[in-house]
Amino acid sequence: MRHNATALIPPYVHMDGPSSEWIDVQAAMWRYAREYLDTLSVSLPVTAVMALGWRLLRPPQGIDALAPAMRALVDLAPSELALAASRVDQGAHPENRAIDLVGMVERLSHDYDVLLWQQGKLGELAVAAGARGYETGVGWRERCDLVAAMRSRRGVPNSGSFSPRPV
Repeated sequence: MRHNATALIPPYVHMDGPSSEWIDVQAAMWRYAREYLDTLSVSLPVTAVMALGWRLLRPPQGIDALAPAMRALVDLAPSELALAASRVDQGAHPENRAIDLVGMVERLSHDYDVLLWQQGKLGELAVAAGARGYETGVGWRERCDLVAAMRSRRGVPNSGSFSPRPV
């Protein structure tokens, strides 16, 4: 454990829907992370973050669309899987989204220790479905809206030649 690390979190992206090209990007990042860790003989626990839009929770189209990422996740072999499901508590029928979240937690918890990431309002529901726990932030992130979180971090570049790029 050089540098006193206790776990590694590979890079992750927000996979927003069944036709998202980010699913293949996430799969490639997980495969690369496993190759990198194996090449350097790093044996620390890995916590994979799966950041999903609520449409990917819906069976069968969302679940089927995640197949490339799920295959890469098996190869990554994380000790924990942090699931961030965006906008589950919103929309015209949030109860249906909550049912889909429960189904996803049940599926994933068969193979992984699942933790819900930024799911304050729905954390206890997920624990009842098989999650090992949940994270809410520091009492101010009681709901997960990944799109809004990304939008809030984007900045407008200055007109100068060395202006910072938005996230």
